[in-house]
Amino acid sequence: MAKIGTFKKQNDGRFTGTINTLTIRAAVELVPVERQEGNGPDFRAWAKGAEIGAAWMQESKAGPTSQSSSTTRAAKERAGGHHYALRLAVATMLASTANWSVRADTTAPMRETTADSVASGKAAKELAEARKEAAELLSISLAEGERLTDRRASSETDTARLFAALLPLEDEQVLDILTVIVAETLPVGSGLAEALGVRLNLEMSRYWQPDDAFLDLVRDKRLLGSMLAEIGGKTVADGNRNATAPVLKGIIRDFLQGTNSREKASGWMPRWFATPMQSYTDRGSMRALTAWNRIRDRFAG
Repeated sequence: MAKIGTFKKQNDGRFTGTINTLTIRAAVELVPVERQEGNGPDFRAWAKGAEIGAAWMQESKAGPTSQSSSTTRAAKERAGGHHYALRLAVATMLASTANWSVRADTTAPMRETTADSVASGKAAKELAEARKEAAELLSISLAEGERLTDRRASSETDTARLFAALLPLEDEQVLDILTVIVAETLPVGSGLAEALGVRLNLEMSRYWQPDDAFLDLVRDKRLLGSMLAEIGGKTVADGNRNATAPVLKGIIRDFLQGTNSREKASGWMPRWFATPMQSYTDRGSMRALTAWNRIRDRFAG
């Protein structure tokens, strides 16, 4: 049963304390009453001079001391179960042995310039640092470019070693390791990746800025025109309606960098990198956007 109040017994038999719920926080006084019926209340509840309800005294057959000890013991046993379950789960994920199979996402950019852009970004650097800290906590060595979930244990002994390394760690440390595992295994371009971004209220501008590697991927003039209208305004976009794709990219680049007398557009993000993801046209659709649209109603609000 959920605990919604804490009370202290006074010398005159009253109980004073507070009731805390999601919607109520009030100082309450429980005043003893003489029972009029066999199942009548033992107390009347008062708050700010008004009667707000009633209360009954309840004790276990074994007595209040026994009941308290039993409750405390059960709580400790449950907490201990959570402690071990979390650490064993993380150890088994890392080892991918027995009934568990966890794999790092292998999606990679098709272009080397795109891969370099991603690798040099803030997000990749922060993940690399978190991975390094996780490896140190686990006392394992990672090769250059190796991920935690690239490792495979060859026996139950390896899994046991990871479990033993996790046992003395604080919950927050174990959860930090688990977060790295999730980051490495979350499928790129999936609806769940978008859902996570929405729940985190992710601001991509903190981790990435449009660069030449991005512009090289955009070839459609209509898309470039729409992007130019966002970053430079409708007048600029209309004035360059007949420009070639390379010229449009050059103007967009000038706005991004603040060159050639263009005012720098700080913080601009293409719609594909918004949270949640959006599109410029109804023609076709990015795989990630299609995946997100299939599940977005489950994460509304």
